[in-house]
Amino acid sequence: MKREDEKTLYVGFDESNHGKFPEIIVAVSSLIYSDISTKRMRGRDRMSKDEFFRFLKNPQRSYNHTIVNEGRLDHGKNPLIEAAPKLLNTLIQEQRYQGISSIDLIFDGEIRTNETGGLFKSIHLYLSPEISVSYVCYPKSKKVAYAYPKILVAADSVAHFLFREYSFMEKIGAEKRRVEF
Repeated sequence: MKREDEKTLYVGFDESNHGKFPEIIVAVSSLIYSDISTKRMRGRDRMSKDEFFRFLKNPQRSYNHTIVNEGRLDHGKNPLIEAAPKLLNTLIQEQRYQGISSIDLIFDGEIRTNETGGLFKSIHLYLSPEISVSYVCYPKSKKVAYAYPKILVAADSVAHFLFREYSFMEKIGAEKRRVEF
């Protein structure tokens, strides 16, 4: 991870349903360094809807999502890796993110090493060459406490809300933030 004084965009990625369809994939972005701080947790620790609304009120944060229906991804491909470049591209076009020097991608779960080459190649199609990109993965555990950053708690929460409650999608204007896959 980068130093706090650099203009780094942090983007957390999570999906709603782990292989069931439709799969909602969410990217939550932030320029706030503390949003990547981790805490030890067991199980799930989701934000309430009100907490998520307060989280998004800060103009240095944003989110978007896509919905992937069955048959849209090749079997065995990681949906987060497949959707990340397009979701990231949409986010970095927002005015609030102009002038960033680096991007830290923060993924829920593991990424296979052979997936990272294609990920970075796709992402760099959208970026100027001066912007550096790195990634870190945070797998959950059902057996032991694990470290998990706030930005992924937000991504997990909104993915859950979007999948479970269509009325929540309407309330936060999610359709206008949806990216076609």
